Amino acid sequence: MKITLLGPPGAGKSTVRDKIVEKYELFHLSTGDAFRAEIKKESEIGIMAKKFMDDGKLVPDDIVLGIVGAQLGEKENYILDGFPRTIAQAQAFQASGENLDIVFMFDIDFETAFDRLNNRVNETKEAGQKLRSDDNKETMKKRFIEYQEKTEPLKEFYKKENILITIDASLTKREVLDQVSNALKNKGF
Repeated sequence: MKITLLGPPGAGKSTVRDKIVEKYELFHLSTGDAFRAEIKKESEIGIMAKKFMDDGKLVPDDIVLGIVGAQLGEKENYILDGFPRTIAQAQAFQASGENLDIVFMFDIDFETAFDRLNNRVNETKEAGQKLRSDDNKETMKKRFIEYQEKTEPLKEFYKKENILITIDASLTKREVLDQVSNALKNKGF
């Protein structure tokens, strides 16, 4: 089973990813988590990625594809969170021999997503944890616009592949998880 979760920041991809990983015991890769790990290590790729992420921009395709390829290796069953983010990345991923079974596209408006971001920021502060560098309204707005311009075109790309499933991410966590679970059942998983 090869799945990807696409959607703007605050759409709930990580919450769904965690549930699917738990249920199906899949390897998971979040490009954001991978970049944050590289940033923490202060690696060359992490330093480059941080500049783009802090500016609310997508990390360039060659850097993303390098991280994804290195992380996936020869894995047969996985779930990707936030990759691919552009048609060029999707085409390069396919050209590398990877064929996805399902692409979940999480639809949500900016205000709902931003409210969720605020909740995450408050929970992080209350837990005494460090905030992510991109957890602010300006950066999130830039990321949301960047998503609309560069990632939303993947809807048509994957619709043509007949593997796109659109999820109404504005609903409650339970309702979103039910949509995903029903779609997986309908696909025979």
